[in-house]
Amino acid sequence: MKTRTIILALASALIIGVGAYAVYGSGDFDLTNDPLVSLSYLNEVFWPKIEEAIEDAGGFVDGGRDDDEESSADPMPVVPANEYEVLHLVKGDIVLADTPCEIILRSGSANAYLSGGESGIADLTAGVDLKEGEALAANHLLLVPRGGDGRGFKVESDEVYIMVRGGFSIVSE
Repeated sequence: MKTRTIILALASALIIGVGAYAVYGSGDFDLTNDPLVSLSYLNEVFWPKIEEAIEDAGGFVDGGRDDDEESSADPMPVVPANEYEVLHLVKGDIVLADTPCEIILRSGSANAYLSGGESGIADLTAGVDLKEGEALAANHLLLVPRGGDGRGFKVESDEVYIMVRGGFSIVSE
């Protein structure tokens, strides 16, 4: 039994050795000159497909290559990120979300304002839903998931600084 196991182990080692030599020992296989994804594949096949997809979607592409090849397309336009807008508001101002809107109260005090409806304002930081008249917590990320339905907040202190991202309108009392 012991002899059979030794013979089986030697035969397995021989098969593995022959296979390794066939792959790595032959002069045709060169990992340094022919990697799994070659540079020529990226330049000649992959990037043209990506550029074509972007152009079909209405964007513009500058290939971004360092070679001497000139691109006839205009560079891709820089689209400004949807940034927060800082608002300075005074007592009695009401901010209503016109589109889905994110709100962060930085200073002062304000309360949730809901003109009708039972849906509140999501306090994503605390994981709660604010109802009419409940105070907005400072530095919490608040979300009005739908705009144009009368949800927003009302300023209660003499002044507040608030950050808003999304469409909104300001109504004074």
